[in-house]
Amino acid sequence: MEPPIINPPKDRSREIRGYILFTFLVMFASFLAWKLMHQLEILYVSAIFAVVLTPVVHAIMRWKIRSWSPNQGISVLVLMIGILGLLTLLFWLGLPPVISDLKQFAEGSSSRCTSSLRAIPFTATSSPWCRPSTALAWI
Repeated sequence: MEPPIINPPKDRSREIRGYILFTFLVMFASFLAWKLMHQLEILYVSAIFAVVLTPVVHAIMRWKIRSWSPNQGISVLVLMIGILGLLTLLFWLGLPPVISDLKQFAEGSSSRCTSSLRAIPFTATSSPWCRPSTALAWI
């Protein structure tokens, strides 16, 4: 007497149809992901920000002001105001020295550029990139 067959063999053509259908679904999903690439990037970056900033929001929610503590919406608002304040301070205090250094560099590099390029005959007079007005217009 033979032992009973637990998993009877399936129809081979049905199995092959399943593989073909799976292949087409993977191809369609890949095409859809390629078409929606920019939207998926935005979604991915948003998810990363949410995961990274969630502990900060929870820490703000634990603040106690007498018997009141901020809810999640107010915590996110406090976090956004804090980030905007830090960015404002950075641009207000940190950017002016960088701009002045770039202007000094552009003024100095334009004179060095024209003096070193005089050895190359076709660029000494025709190059618009080594003029001080062009270098300063970039900044």
